[in-house]
Amino acid sequence: MHRCAFALHARLWRVLWPLCAQDAADTIEKVLRTEQDLSTKRNAFIMLSQHAQDRAARYLFENVEAAANWGDILQMAVLELIRKVRAGCTRTEH
Repeated sequence: MHRCAFALHARLWRVLWPLCAQDAADTIEKVLRTEQDLSTKRNAFIMLSQHAQDRAARYLFENVEAAANWGDILQMAVLELIRKVRAGCTRTEH
């Protein structure tokens, strides 16, 4: 499953996203909420972070208590989102 999610992201996401953004974000968020495989969850979180950052941030806020138990690979994706959001905030503050 995680290879499929990554292949979709790597090859088709930029083309498909404008056409089906809401449905795609819903689907990816559902995968993120239901999948148990950490690689698949990481790929889903990265996709959501890149294409629906507000939804990825909301997922993180809703699940912040569980984040300490997420594997390293998912925690690294979370840190990357936090870094991006912070960098964006810094640019808008100046």
